[in-house]
Amino acid sequence: MNMLRKCAICLCITFVFALSFSVVPLYAQDSDVPHGFAFNDPGNFKEYPHFHGGAGTIRYNEYWGADGYKSAQEFIRLIELPPKSSIGEYRLTDSDEVIVVMSGHADVTVNGNTGRLVEGTMVPVKMGESLGIYNSTDEVVKVAWTASVLNKGQYNTVDLGNDLTGNRPEDMIPFKHIYYNYLIFEPSGNPSHDGLGSLVSTLGIVNFDYFKTGLHTRFFVVPAGASIGYHTHVTNEENFFIFSGSGRATVNDVTLPLKPLDCIKCGIDETHGIYNNTDEQLVMFFTNQPMPGVKNWGTVKNHGENLAGR
Repeated sequence: MNMLRKCAICLCITFVFALSFSVVPLYAQDSDVPHGFAFNDPGNFKEYPHFHGGAGTIRYNEYWGADGYKSAQEFIRLIELPPKSSIGEYRLTDSDEVIVVMSGHADVTVNGNTGRLVEGTMVPVKMGESLGIYNSTDEVVKVAWTASVLNKGQYNTVDLGNDLTGNRPEDMIPFKHIYYNYLIFEPSGNPSHDGLGSLVSTLGIVNFDYFKTGLHTRFFVVPAGASIGYHTHVTNEENFFIFSGSGRATVNDVTLPLKPLDCIKCGIDETHGIYNNTDEQLVMFFTNQPMPGVKNWGTVKNHGENLAGR
């Protein structure tokens, strides 16, 4: 009996070990995200209590940091602010920054003035100005956040000691903000990089000469069945952050589906494009950062592929 019991125990141990050994490589393979893609994964968020002297604890997932860029782009992040939490007010000393309310309503303070912003609103904040965000609602607020610096490797801010919980929104929003839904051009009729159809751009473009860092940003829409053709940026780096809708992106010959809060990055001499293979429009928050000394869009190489066949 003892011998049978020992054999049974050994068999169980062997089975469990074999099962765990077979599962681990599969998990590691599934979690290996290809270069240039970042997905909204709840497991990648980290907690930051009293961020910039703010209230409560926020969470954020840094899709790419400074090491992910050759240009002066510093980071791109997705922030979650639980109810009654905030990013305390801080002054930008070396950076230009842009935030976009991706879901919910946020009380945003710029230079001491507070406005309540709905989802789909972008706020560009210049170097030397101050910024903070408070979630006064009972729902989680999600915000996309990006920064570029004047000199790569130098990112510093100064906390102003205000957690913003005492600020109240003003009747009129007293700072620059862009709400994509009200500021849309008609399609231009020109394909983008040999793609299908044409994009819909917004009136509220933050052009290359707005920031000291040269960061360019806007909302734009890829209509159903349209695409941004396959192309390479030789001198500029780009991010495409999905606000609403879905589609698929190709980065360096890897094609994957995109959904809201996913993001792709195309670095120097890397190749990318986006195809909207759905029946709904695909809305994106977009950034373009030139390398030092490069003006505007720099050098682009089109590859004559609309990506519909991928």
